[in-house]
Amino acid sequence: MKKRLFDLVLAIPALVFLAPVTVVLILLLRISVGKEVFFYQNRPGLHGKPFRICKFRSMTDERGKAVNYGLGAGEWAECKFSLQFRL
Repeated sequence: MKKRLFDLVLAIPALVFLAPVTVVLILLLRISVGKEVFFYQNRPGLHGKPFRICKFRSMTDERGKAVNYGLGAGEWAECKFSLQFRL
């Protein structure tokens, strides 16, 4: 019972504070990217059961440029980048 009360006391003010921040973030992403704001992905869950996760879309279509920037050109750099950041 104490844990539930503690969770509610922290969660409700956090929701009140973060809801406007989330709306502003959605508007900024929509303006800057010009696409859908959310990215949906299926991932394996408990006992391999898939579930759908919803995330803010933050990566641009120009991610290929980031692979070659500072890492050097070539397949090795692209492979290393994709393994590290899971494109």
